[in-house]
Amino acid sequence: MVAAVVATAALFQVPSEPAGAAPGPGALTGLDVGAANRRAPVAGLYDWSKAGYRGGSALPGSGEVNPNATCQVTAAELASQYDVKPDDGADDTNGIQAAIDGIKSACSPSGSYPKLSTITFPAGRFDVTHEIHVDADYLILRGAGKDATKFVYKPDANTLYDTLTQDGSDWDEDGMTSGAGKGGWLWPGRGLFNTAGQGLPVACSIAGTQCGGTE
Repeated sequence: MVAAVVATAALFQVPSEPAGAAPGPGALTGLDVGAANRRAPVAGLYDWSKAGYRGGSALPGSGEVNPNATCQVTAAELASQYDVKPDDGADDTNGIQAAIDGIKSACSPSGSYPKLSTITFPAGRFDVTHEIHVDADYLILRGAGKDATKFVYKPDANTLYDTLTQDGSDWDEDGMTSGAGKGGWLWPGRGLFNTAGQGLPVACSIAGTQCGGTE
């Protein structure tokens, strides 16, 4: 999954804390998370030494964002062009997907690491009913800050098909199917943001946002 996320070059980022904001209790400050400050891989364990943005590089700044306004979808444009508005109780899935698809078509082919597109989400709650494919390259999805931007996943009838055994005590592996496949490890309805390509569910992993479970 790590390799797939890196291959898509989709970046998840939130802005830094407001000027003058004090770190919370127990917060680590000045921690070097760069590649040079990581231990070598340990035999027999997964190699996480290259995890993070570009293997431990600093997150991109404003100078690395594509200056083309088409490639910078603001919170206001999300609302006016894609009808993606926080806290309105409406399904935001298709609007978010349309914004990503627009970036993929117009900006990803000419994008690069110093020429990144952005989609900015305001503070508030966004409701999602099926998987969103973040398969646009060189894209930052930016929230409004920790605990401010929230995505709540409420699978619709076409997505929610996990099945319990008759007595309700366990998952019914034979009863959970997707095409020709079946089994409890499929979990095809549980992906929220998929950065691995069409049809491959991946758990929600956007820094600085809350990704809620089903309701």
